[in-house]
Parts: sequence; structure tokens; C-alpha cells
Amino acid sequence: MEDEVLSVIGEHTCDQFVEEPVQVKPDKTIKRKAAEDSFRIPYQQEMFETENILLSKRGRPKFHHNGFLYCFEKMNSDGDIRFWKCEFFNSKHVKCRARLHTDLEHNVVREMGVHICPSDEENVELQRMISEIKRRALETSEPASVLREYTIQSSPAELVSLLPSKDAVRKIVQRVRKDRPPSMAAKTCKFEQIYGGEEVKDERYIPENVEEHDYEQPNFPRRIVKKHDIYNVGSTSAEEFESAIRTSTLNAEADAFGAHVADFLRNLSPSCMYRMKIKFERLMQSSMPRIEEIEGKY
Repeated sequence: MEDEVLSVIGEHTCDQFVEEPVQVKPDKTIKRKAAEDSFRIPYQQEMFETENILLSKRGRPKFHHNGFLYCFEKMNSDGDIRFWKCEFFNSKHVKCRARLHTDLEHNVVREMGVHICPSDEENVELQRMISEIKRRALETSEPASVLREYTIQSSPAELVSLLPSKDAVRKIVQRVRKDRPPSMAAKTCKFEQIYGGEEVKDERYIPENVEEHDYEQPNFPRRIVKKHDIYNVGSTSAEEFESAIRTSTLNAEADAFGAHVADFLRNLSPSCMYRMKIKFERLMQSSMPRIEEIEGKY
């Protein structure tokens, strides 16, 4: 026999069967979170717009104020104030609770707490020098030795001894360029070129894969490359090659190949060009078989 419901007394007060509305985060919260995440991305252009921003080991921003360094924490609810905390805030030995607020223009608007960590101006200046090396490594393709020498010349003499060794700087530069964001490209360098006897100034990117060199680099003049210095060396016979030299006419394939080679030579840095020159001179002095010289061309 089935049970039958005869009557219902009272009303349910539980809401276990009531579907709760989905909570949607306001647009202000989403924008603030996006701004925080964007500012934490390593090596952003904004970090180089003021001298108060230094770079941490991983390329994130540190704020320098009155001899102390602060790490970025978060932004306020309106997204127009940045909150910073002392770099020793979570240190194992010194838990300094000093804080700092800045606006989006990096102006200090409020200081909170008292520093219990020691102020170390030498450490600040050292990090400033390393930040300068990282900045130039991001914006140029200069070798690490050149970046280190530039920093030495532009830094106080009493702080030069604090700089990392050449090998350490080289590793720093390699890591920075590996993590470089796509928005930051190497600076362009002006080269001179001649086409048909007419001198034209152009801007070319310096190649990024310039290796370290441990020789004394001479002062190189600007390189001038003539378009038709590149000849067709892909002929199937010596007769065809000699014919191309005599007539000085190149087919479309050879002309395109020559243009690529000329662009490659113009884009070389002085140090890379010097290495290629040394290798070429050694090749000329060796007994290795090579293309026969005809009227000064190969």
C-alpha cells in the first residue's frame, strides 16, 4: 500500500533548492587585476621611464625612495594608486613592514610604517648599475663586455669594484635578452650604402646574436657596401661565371641573392665584421682550394 500525503503543515524555511545567482565581478575589479598583472610582467617599457624604478633579478619593478627599495604589491580599488612594500617585508631575518603608495606617474603620495631594515646606498647604486646594463641589453645588441665597460665609465669610481664579473654580466645579458618582451626591439643603427654611385643613409637593425669577443676591437669606420659587389657565384661552369663578370648583368635570381648578402653584411656589428675579416684573411693565406680569382673578383 502506497503512502498518501493527506496534508502539508507549515512552510519551508530552508533554501537548499533555491538556485543562487551567479556573482559577477564588477568591471572595476577586472580592470584593476589586469593592470596589476600587466605591471608585473618583466621588462616593461614603463619601468624605464623614471629613475626611481629599478629592476629585480627577474626583471620586475622595484621602487627606490630615500635609500630604500620597495617591491610592488597591488593597486587600490580605483586602479590609480600603486601599493609598495619594503623589499625585506617577508625576509627571514628582518621583517620590515614599511609601505609606500605612489600614483601612476610614480610620485609618492603616502608613506606608512618605519623601516627597521638598514639603508644601504651602495646596494641601491649597485642595483641601479645592473638595471642600466639590463636596459641597454634590452634596447641594443651590444656585447656584454661593451655594456659593462659603458657602465664602468658612467659610474662613480668608488662603486666600480661592486660590479659583477665579466662572466656574471654576460649571463645577466643572455638571460635578459632571452626574456625580452616582443614590444622591446633592439635599437636601430645607421649605416651608409651606395647604389649606382649615389650615397643613401639607411637604418638597419643590429643582429642580436653577436657573440662575445676577447680581443681589442679597433675603431671601425662606417661600412659602405656597393650593390654590385656581390656577383653570381652559383654558375655551373667557369665559363658562365666569367661571362657574368664581363657583362656585369645578373639574372633575377642572382640579383635577389646578392641583395640578401648585401643586407646581411650591412647589418653586421663592427665586432662580428672584424671576426669575419680575420677568418677571411686566414682563408686567403691558407692552402685550401677556393674559387679562382678573376680580375679581383671571386
